[in-house]
Amino acid sequence: MRSNQTACRPILNTVNNLVCKDGIWRHATEGQRLEYSDGLHEEAGLRQTLDEADDLSWNSPEFGPPYSSWAQEYHLSTLRANLLRGLKLPGSAQVLEIGAGCGAVTRYLGDTGCRVDAVEGGGTRAGLARERCAGLDQVSIIHANFHQLNLPDHHYDLALFIGVLEYAQRFAPADLSAREAVLQM
Repeated sequence: MRSNQTACRPILNTVNNLVCKDGIWRHATEGQRLEYSDGLHEEAGLRQTLDEADDLSWNSPEFGPPYSSWAQEYHLSTLRANLLRGLKLPGSAQVLEIGAGCGAVTRYLGDTGCRVDAVEGGGTRAGLARERCAGLDQVSIIHANFHQLNLPDHHYDLALFIGVLEYAQRFAPADLSAREAVLQM
Protein backbone atom coordinates (compact mmCIF):
# COMPACT_ATOMS: atom_id res chain seq x y z
CA MET A 1 0.00 0.00 0.00
CA ARG A 2 1.24 3.44 -0.92
CA SER A 3 0.85 6.33 1.46
CA ASN A 4 1.60 10.01 1.79
CA GLN A 5 4.55 9.77 4.14
CA THR A 6 4.92 13.55 4.33
CA ALA A 7 1.18 14.17 4.97
CA CYS A 8 0.80 17.91 4.48
CA ARG A 9 -0.39 19.74 7.60
CA PRO A 10 -4.00 20.74 6.90
CA ILE A 11 -5.16 24.32 7.15
CA LEU A 12 -7.88 22.92 9.44
CA ASN A 13 -5.15 22.17 11.97
CA THR A 14 -4.82 25.91 12.68
CA VAL A 15 -8.11 25.77 14.66
CA ASN A 16 -8.41 22.04 15.47
CA ASN A 17 -6.20 19.68 17.43
CA LEU A 18 -5.43 17.18 14.67
CA VAL A 19 -2.79 14.48 14.65
CA CYS A 20 -1.48 12.47 11.73
CA LYS A 21 -1.28 8.69 11.74
CA ASP A 22 -0.50 6.65 8.63
CA GLY A 23 -0.94 9.70 6.41
CA ILE A 24 -4.44 10.54 7.67
CA TRP A 25 -5.24 13.42 10.01
CA ARG A 26 -7.82 13.01 12.79
CA HIS A 27 -8.91 14.66 16.03
CA ALA A 28 -6.37 14.07 18.78
CA THR A 29 -9.32 13.22 21.04
CA GLU A 30 -10.73 10.69 18.56
CA GLY A 31 -14.05 12.43 17.84
CA GLN A 32 -17.13 10.75 16.39
CA ARG A 33 -16.61 8.95 13.09
CA LEU A 34 -19.16 8.47 10.32
CA GLU A 35 -18.98 4.95 9.08
CA TYR A 36 -20.94 5.41 5.87
CA SER A 37 -20.07 2.66 3.43
CA ASP A 38 -20.92 1.15 0.05
CA GLY A 39 -20.28 -2.24 1.66
CA LEU A 40 -17.22 -4.29 2.50
CA HIS A 41 -17.21 -6.07 -0.86
CA GLU A 42 -17.30 -2.79 -2.82
CA GLU A 43 -14.59 -1.18 -0.71
CA ALA A 44 -12.38 -4.26 -0.97
CA GLY A 45 -12.76 -4.06 -4.76
CA LEU A 46 -11.83 -0.38 -4.74
CA ARG A 47 -8.77 -1.09 -2.60
CA GLN A 48 -7.68 -3.85 -4.96
CA THR A 49 -8.08 -1.56 -7.98
CA LEU A 50 -6.01 1.18 -6.32
CA ASP A 51 -3.38 -1.29 -5.10
CA GLU A 52 -2.94 -2.70 -8.61
CA ALA A 53 -2.86 0.68 -10.39
CA ASP A 54 0.45 2.00 -11.66
CA ASP A 55 -1.05 5.41 -12.46
CA LEU A 56 -3.22 7.04 -9.78
CA SER A 57 -3.71 10.35 -11.63
CA TRP A 58 -7.21 11.73 -12.07
CA ASN A 59 -7.26 10.83 -15.78
CA SER A 60 -5.56 7.45 -15.52
CA PRO A 61 -6.80 5.02 -18.18
CA GLU A 62 -6.62 2.35 -15.47
CA PHE A 63 -9.77 3.85 -13.92
CA GLY A 64 -11.85 3.78 -17.10
CA PRO A 65 -14.80 1.56 -17.96
CA PRO A 66 -16.03 -1.09 -17.85
CA TYR A 67 -17.04 -0.89 -14.20
CA SER A 68 -18.31 -3.82 -12.19
CA SER A 69 -20.73 -1.71 -10.13
CA TRP A 70 -22.16 1.75 -9.58
CA ALA A 71 -19.77 2.25 -6.64
CA GLN A 72 -16.75 1.44 -8.83
CA GLU A 73 -17.89 3.98 -11.42
CA TYR A 74 -18.69 6.65 -8.84
CA HIS A 75 -15.37 6.37 -7.02
CA LEU A 76 -13.06 5.79 -10.00
CA SER A 77 -14.49 7.46 -13.10
CA THR A 78 -12.34 10.14 -14.67
CA LEU A 79 -15.59 11.87 -15.62
CA ARG A 80 -16.01 13.01 -12.00
CA ALA A 81 -13.48 15.77 -12.73
CA ASN A 82 -15.92 17.29 -15.22
CA LEU A 83 -17.76 18.78 -12.23
CA LEU A 84 -14.83 21.16 -11.74
CA ARG A 85 -12.86 21.36 -14.98
CA GLY A 86 -14.93 24.25 -16.32
CA LEU A 87 -14.09 26.36 -13.26
CA LYS A 88 -10.45 26.59 -14.39
CA LEU A 89 -9.24 26.82 -10.80
CA PRO A 90 -5.81 28.34 -10.37
CA GLY A 91 -3.18 25.88 -9.19
CA SER A 92 -2.75 28.02 -6.09
CA ALA A 93 -6.40 27.56 -4.99
CA GLN A 94 -6.93 26.42 -1.41
CA VAL A 95 -9.86 24.00 -1.34
CA LEU A 96 -11.91 22.48 1.47
CA GLU A 97 -13.61 19.29 0.29
CA ILE A 98 -16.33 17.91 2.56
CA GLY A 99 -17.14 14.27 1.87
CA ALA A 100 -14.04 13.29 -0.10
CA GLY A 101 -15.19 9.70 -0.47
CA CYS A 102 -12.44 7.63 -2.04
CA GLY A 103 -10.61 10.63 -3.45
CA ALA A 104 -11.57 10.85 -7.15
CA VAL A 105 -12.27 14.61 -7.06
CA THR A 106 -9.54 15.13 -4.47
CA ARG A 107 -7.01 13.59 -6.85
CA TYR A 108 -8.14 15.86 -9.68
CA LEU A 109 -7.73 18.93 -7.47
CA GLY A 110 -4.30 17.80 -6.31
CA ASP A 111 -3.14 16.96 -9.83
CA THR A 112 -4.03 20.49 -10.93
CA GLY A 113 -1.91 21.93 -8.10
CA CYS A 114 -4.62 22.92 -5.64
CA ARG A 115 -3.90 22.80 -1.90
CA VAL A 116 -6.67 20.51 -0.55
CA ASP A 117 -8.03 19.70 2.89
CA ALA A 118 -10.24 16.69 2.15
CA VAL A 119 -12.57 15.70 5.01
CA GLU A 120 -14.06 12.19 5.01
CA GLY A 121 -16.08 10.72 7.85
CA GLY A 122 -15.63 7.04 6.96
CA GLY A 123 -12.34 5.48 7.99
CA THR A 124 -12.15 3.02 5.10
CA ARG A 125 -12.95 5.74 2.58
CA ALA A 126 -10.39 8.09 4.14
CA GLY A 127 -7.79 5.34 3.70
CA LEU A 128 -8.80 4.86 0.07
CA ALA A 129 -8.62 8.62 -0.54
CA ARG A 130 -5.14 8.70 1.02
CA GLU A 131 -4.06 5.92 -1.30
CA ARG A 132 -5.60 7.57 -4.37
CA CYS A 133 -3.78 10.82 -3.51
CA ALA A 134 -0.41 9.22 -2.73
CA GLY A 135 2.45 11.45 -3.79
CA LEU A 136 0.43 14.68 -3.67
CA ASP A 137 2.17 16.59 -0.90
CA GLN A 138 -0.33 19.48 -1.01
CA VAL A 139 -3.31 17.20 -0.23
CA SER A 140 -4.35 16.43 3.36
CA ILE A 141 -6.88 13.71 4.15
CA ILE A 142 -8.79 14.32 7.39
CA HIS A 143 -10.91 11.55 8.93
CA ALA A 144 -13.51 13.38 10.99
CA ASN A 145 -17.15 14.31 11.35
CA PHE A 146 -17.31 17.70 9.64
CA HIS A 147 -19.81 18.93 12.22
CA GLN A 148 -17.11 18.51 14.89
CA LEU A 149 -14.50 20.61 13.08
CA ASN A 150 -13.87 24.31 13.52
CA LEU A 151 -13.23 26.25 10.33
CA PRO A 152 -10.55 28.93 10.11
CA ASP A 153 -11.74 32.30 8.80
CA HIS A 154 -10.84 33.33 5.25
CA HIS A 155 -8.46 30.48 4.42
CA TYR A 156 -10.22 28.63 1.60
CA ASP A 157 -10.89 29.84 -1.92
CA LEU A 158 -13.50 27.14 -2.52
CA ALA A 159 -15.55 24.72 -0.41
CA LEU A 160 -16.98 21.61 -2.07
CA PHE A 161 -19.87 19.44 -0.89
CA ILE A 162 -20.16 16.98 -3.78
CA GLY A 163 -22.67 14.25 -3.03
CA VAL A 164 -22.96 15.03 0.68
CA LEU A 165 -25.64 17.67 1.19
CA GLU A 166 -28.34 15.00 1.22
CA TYR A 167 -26.60 13.46 4.25
CA ALA A 168 -26.18 16.72 6.18
CA GLN A 169 -28.93 15.99 8.69
CA ARG A 170 -28.01 12.32 9.08
CA PHE A 171 -24.63 13.15 10.61
CA ALA A 172 -25.50 16.48 12.27
CA PRO A 173 -26.47 16.98 15.90
CA ALA A 174 -29.90 15.43 16.49
CA ASP A 175 -31.75 18.67 17.17
CA LEU A 176 -31.09 20.25 13.74
CA SER A 177 -33.62 20.28 10.92
CA ALA A 178 -32.44 19.30 7.43
CA ARG A 179 -32.29 22.99 6.46
CA GLU A 180 -30.33 23.93 9.60
CA ALA A 181 -27.90 21.05 9.07
CA VAL A 182 -27.13 22.21 5.53
CA LEU A 183 -26.72 25.82 6.63
CA GLN A 184 -24.38 24.73 9.42
CA MET A 185 -22.14 23.12 6.83
